Amino acid sequence: MSDCYNHGRISGEAIKLGVGFTCEPFVMVAKREPRQIPYVGRVPSVDYDNLNGKETPVFGEVYEIDAPNLWREIDYAEGHPRFYRREIVKVRMTSGVVLECWAYLMDEAFENRESPLSFGEHVPSGNFLNYYDPKIHKKQGHAKTAFYGNYRSNTIHRGRTTRQTSLIDRLERFTKN
Repeated sequence: MSDCYNHGRISGEAIKLGVGFTCEPFVMVAKREPRQIPYVGRVPSVDYDNLNGKETPVFGEVYEIDAPNLWREIDYAEGHPRFYRREIVKVRMTSGVVLECWAYLMDEAFENRESPLSFGEHVPSGNFLNYYDPKIHKKQGHAKTAFYGNYRSNTIHRGRTTRQTSLIDRLERFTKN
């Protein structure tokens, strides 16, 4: 999402269509260390009794991506198909329109663990932004070069080359620490 550090992978090359929630409920877990990462998937049979009923629609941003090279980069970053698996899910946009969208889900990884909670704590809202803390991320030091400076420091967008800056660099302009 645009408020999170990994957004640099798609900024300048993807067109944001808006925000919405998945029509199917999923379980979201997240951890704070060593990085703040959300993990989303269906309730696995291995921990069905503990997680059944804790599913919720997952909030996210929807982007149009036409570049095959960008899809390869994102798939690689998400560990598709070894870790996450990209699949089509229905998303209800805030406008009410339902779109079929690609999402990265951890169904197999959840099933192969004792519990999805081994990946982190349950995020009952289904909205990672309710869990994510940019100040913690800044202290961890991941955002300075993680997916901006070293990964793709310049992006060509509609014929113009633009310099990417990290979320942390942008936040430092507005926060005191």
